[in-house]
Amino acid sequence: MGEAIKGVRVMENKKVIVENRLDARVGFVVPELRYKRMFEGKGAKKSIDLEILKEGFYTGGNEELFREDILHIEDKEARIELGLDTPDIPEEEKELIDLTDKQIKRYLTVAPTRDLKELLPKLTNGQKQMLVDYAIENEITALDKCELLKEATHKDVFKAIQLKRQAREE
Repeated sequence: MGEAIKGVRVMENKKVIVENRLDARVGFVVPELRYKRMFEGKGAKKSIDLEILKEGFYTGGNEELFREDILHIEDKEARIELGLDTPDIPEEEKELIDLTDKQIKRYLTVAPTRDLKELLPKLTNGQKQMLVDYAIENEITALDKCELLKEATHKDVFKAIQLKRQAREE
């Protein structure tokens, strides 16, 4: 019973850690498999079988969640298998910029506006949304930087902050 059947490759279920990078609730759903994983907020991590990720990658908006770095996978091998990374590109030449909360704060507060202007075209839509979320949450109202964010995302940070303040007063 313990023997492997000749000619049949035994696959182990590789688990991959997936992290939510957006300050919002995000779901990875594969209806055909009746599979659903909810990520409650920024930094939430879930373990998902690589086979399920591959099966559901092109389902619904799942691919965009990963391509926009809303959901992030650190495991380079898994990223390559899903087509999110290539083995032949050296790490230093990669386009994807990994933004920390500290870097976001710096770009939106003390860094010169030109630094933010140079950074925005290099970011994914998900990362741009992270900047907008941070600006709204921390009520950053630097006119020039908010205008750059509005041009890049079509989201009005001033208006969102105003609505947030009104909601607090009620």
